[in-house]
Amino acid sequence: MHFTTVGGSLYAYGGNDNHQDIKITKFSADGNIDNGFGLNGTKTIDFGFNEEHAIGICAATDGSLLCAASRRNTNQTSIAEITFKLNPATGELITDYDPNVFKVNGVTSPYTNNYYYSKMAMLAYQSNFLLIRCHAGQMVTQLIDSNGDNVNTYGTNGIRNFTLTWPITAEIKKVAIAGDLLYNQHSYYTGVCGGSKSLAIADLNTGSILFNAHSQLGDDHFYSTFSIDSDKIYSGNVSDITCEVSTNQFKIRRQLLDGSMDNTFHQSGNFSYQYTGIGNVTYERNETQMVLKNDDGSLTVAGYAKVIDQFSPTFPFEAIYWTGLVMSRLVESDEPLATHDYNLNEMTLAPNPFEEKITLISITSINHIDLYDLTGRKLTSPKFKMVGSDTDIDLSFISDSGTYLLKIHDGEKTITRKIIKK
Repeated sequence: MHFTTVGGSLYAYGGNDNHQDIKITKFSADGNIDNGFGLNGTKTIDFGFNEEHAIGICAATDGSLLCAASRRNTNQTSIAEITFKLNPATGELITDYDPNVFKVNGVTSPYTNNYYYSKMAMLAYQSNFLLIRCHAGQMVTQLIDSNGDNVNTYGTNGIRNFTLTWPITAEIKKVAIAGDLLYNQHSYYTGVCGGSKSLAIADLNTGSILFNAHSQLGDDHFYSTFSIDSDKIYSGNVSDITCEVSTNQFKIRRQLLDGSMDNTFHQSGNFSYQYTGIGNVTYERNETQMVLKNDDGSLTVAGYAKVIDQFSPTFPFEAIYWTGLVMSRLVESDEPLATHDYNLNEMTLAPNPFEEKITLISITSINHIDLYDLTGRKLTSPKFKMVGSDTDIDLSFISDSGTYLLKIHDGEKTITRKIIKK
């Protein structure tokens, strides 16, 4: 199942249980199902092929919905990426899009892998639409217009191939476009202990791969998910119970848009923390599924936390576990940390590291101060005293050495700064 927003409405799309038919459900802006779309809010489409699955929905220039889907032929030896159009109000097929109602935009053959539909995607790109498919170590991109025809000025007759790191079929997990850069986060499956997560960054303008890294099982499995915020990429890690490779930490990586590490972010671009739940139970095999940059500069991280209860007596790589949702908010300034605290024109904190108190020198008055740990958990609101442009903050109650975060409010804005207790 996939989700996207078009024209203020949310669409959920994919296939039915056995992927025989295409399913598209429309939700209105208030979150209710739009019963005027299809039958009771869901449009079911059967083009007569063996297996069909929706993989993308975009707004066409004529106001219709341009939809992409994958379909596999009866003998399951080839798949195709097809496009068709729907009326966004009723869900009806627009029959004059093509004499066959749909267009075949690309065929991959031979093809016998399962989950074929997860190796394709579609995104809006400039005023056109980019079809993406992965096969045999290649990422094939195809640019089409609102009529479903190739834009021949792109690549060779509208098609451009990119060679990925591994010469095997990749399962697309998430794709995004920023400017002329295409981000493709995908997975490889090479056997019981050979799974890998990967992120490829392709320059659609020059036809070159700028970045393609994969994390073999046991190497933190970065690139399980990613998000783009302005000029930064945030990615998370995921552990896998296969082969019992374990990590008890959520990990976040920050890179620049070209894939190079942002070394101003924590330790050489990486940040990790261990989540401790109710009753101080340590969760293992944490899986980061979402990293979201908030407007206030903090990061919201969500994922799954697993604890192994027992191992299967019949298959040593199979574990019986229970799992729960974990969501944490990391209150972190978007400014470079520590070494830059002393060079801010707006305010200065000293001494840092501190022993019992820290003094804030600012050109504005301070209304409120909060103290957090590095997981984003609020500890207290420390007392402070203002004398001229100086604000003395009492932190004598902190007994444990380490790193903390001060969230400083001046009535108009909030700034978060990193402080260190000796």
